[in-house]
Amino acid sequence: GGKSSILRRFCSDRRSVYIECVQGSLDDNLRLIAGVLGSLDGTQHGPYQYIAEALDDIVSSCRPERTAVVFDELPYLLTTGEHIASSLQHFMDLIDRETDSMVIMCGSSVSVMKRETTDYDRPLYGRFDHRMEVLPLTFAECSEFHPDMPGMDRLMLYLTVGGMPRYHMDTVSKDYRSYVIRHFLSPDGDFRDEAEGILSMEFAPLDRYLAIVNAISDGKTSQKEIIESTKLEKTMCLRCLESLSEVGIVDTVHPMMGAPKRPVYRIRDSMVAFCQDVVVASRRHPLEDPEKKYD
Repeated sequence: GGKSSILRRFCSDRRSVYIECVQGSLDDNLRLIAGVLGSLDGTQHGPYQYIAEALDDIVSSCRPERTAVVFDELPYLLTTGEHIASSLQHFMDLIDRETDSMVIMCGSSVSVMKRETTDYDRPLYGRFDHRMEVLPLTFAECSEFHPDMPGMDRLMLYLTVGGMPRYHMDTVSKDYRSYVIRHFLSPDGDFRDEAEGILSMEFAPLDRYLAIVNAISDGKTSQKEIIESTKLEKTMCLRCLESLSEVGIVDTVHPMMGAPKRPVYRIRDSMVAFCQDVVVASRRHPLEDPEKKYD
C-alpha cells in the first residue's frame, strides 16, 4: 500500500524499528518483533511470552539514541488480545518519558484506527500529537504508472480502481480492456475478491455488510428497500449503513425538486462498485473465453 511505502521511505535514512504486524496469533507478532530488534542491534531477543516484554525491549533499544518506531497494520496486533491497547498505552508513555524517540502507528482499517485513537474510552486516546489520513493518489499521479496506456483508458482505469498505488503497479497491461481481463475476469485474477477484502478489513461479521452492498448494487437504494432485501432488523441495518458511510464505502444522495424526500444510497468506493456491478455479474454469466468475448 501507499502508506507502507511512505513509512519505509521515511525510515530508510534514520535509525528505526519497523514492525509490520501480521494476521495471526500474538506469538506470531512477538516473534516478528524479536526478529526486528535483532536486526537493529545484532543481539538475540525473545522468545517473548507477553507483549509487555517485547514492548519493554523496544523501549530499551530506543534509549541509546533517537529512533523511529513504526507499527504498520496495527489492527492486526490489536485483534490478538483485549489487553494489547492498554500495553501500547503504557509503552507510548515510557517512550515519551524516557527516550527521545517517536512512535508511528498506522493501519489500513479506517474504522479501527479512528476508534482506537479518537474514542475517549479507548486506551490510546490522546496519545498522538498528529493524526493523518493518507488519501488516494490523483488521476495525474496514477497516469504516470501507465505511460503506454491511451489517455481515455487511463481515465477509465482510474474511475474503476481509484487512486490506491497497488492497483496501478501493473506494467504489463497496455489498455483498459486487458487490465480488466487480467485482474478481474480471469479465473486467477488477483482483484476478483477485492470488494470482500475491503469490507472484511473494516467490518465483522462480514455477511450483513456484504448483504447491504449487494442490495444497493442490485438497485435497492432506499432504506426500506435495503431492509426488505437484506432481511436485517431495521436498527441493525441503519447502524451498518452508518458504518459503511463513515469509512466511505457508501454515501447518500439527497433528492431535490419534488423527488422522494428520503436519501438514496449508492456505493461510493469505485473498486467495490466495479466488483459488485461487473465481477459478480460475470460470475453469474461467465464468459468461456474472456480474452475474445469480453467487451
